[in-house]
Amino acid sequence: MPLMLTHFEAFGMTDKDFTTVPVPTVVRGADEFMAGRVDMFLFALGSAKTTEVDAAVGGIRALPLPSNPQSLASIKKHFSASYIETIKPRAGLAGILEEMQIQAYDGVMLTHAKASDELVYNVTKALWENAEALAKGTPVLADFKTSTMAKKTDPVEYHPGAIKFYREKGVWPPK
Repeated sequence: MPLMLTHFEAFGMTDKDFTTVPVPTVVRGADEFMAGRVDMFLFALGSAKTTEVDAAVGGIRALPLPSNPQSLASIKKHFSASYIETIKPRAGLAGILEEMQIQAYDGVMLTHAKASDELVYNVTKALWENAEALAKGTPVLADFKTSTMAKKTDPVEYHPGAIKFYREKGVWPPK
């Protein structure tokens, strides 16, 4: 719900301005949209599910965030790790019909504290060395680049294996 609230507040609305339909997962929300039982849903751009929904209903349209301080204040209030990003239409991004501002946030790869430093180091290195191929491989990772791999993720802590790799690359600590 916090992600939805950011959008509502950016337009001066609240969840009371809508009839909400609780769903257990974002996939279920997309399925309810395809079935015509809800008027909007929230999902990651470039995902296979948004492509499926787009094809099933004859096209979807992403709703942009307005470019104003209220939008940024709202996303920071409800989902502090997110930010506003400008995105342009491109292959694989169903619903992006024109350049627009959207709410974005970074995905993180998680492991458990007992994962070996060597394993996490090697995974981080593989991601770094293959960033260009990963970005070309799927629309969801189209913006993936090494320059944004080591970022502040408070309160989530980095694994020592990743920190070791980032230090070797000169990008640790994150700025």
